[in-house]
Amino acid sequence: MELLITPSTAAAVAIILGTYFMFQKVGEEGWKAMIPFYSEYTEYKIAWNTKMFWVQLLLNSVTFVAFITVYVALMMHLTFAITALMIMIVFGIAALTMETKKSYKLSKRFGYGFGFSLGLVFLAPIFKLILGLDESKYIAA
Repeated sequence: MELLITPSTAAAVAIILGTYFMFQKVGEEGWKAMIPFYSEYTEYKIAWNTKMFWVQLLLNSVTFVAFITVYVALMMHLTFAITALMIMIVFGIAALTMETKKSYKLSKRFGYGFGFSLGLVFLAPIFKLILGLDESKYIAA
């Protein structure tokens, strides 16, 4: 039997490992990196505050529901597809903006700048490993 490691599996493992070691640097328990929503909640606690996690979750949820609505509306040739598409775009941009701001605050906590935060948004597996395994120190607010 051949063991296949897909790119998405490798990316998930890299994110979990990087987040695990990053949490340990900060003084959080590393196991929190293995629980999806709790991991993100802990990142918001470290970088920003937990209230913003709930805003991000709401934005992501509305974007997801709007995406499903657009898909169903297009399949059924319904006229509200454009409205749902606009909602999806607006909330999607807001969610990406929040994620970028969280990543910026997180990168600042470890002494990095805006370029590193863009890396956290768009190349998360690599940049989470860097945060977890490099020599940077956590700078508390």
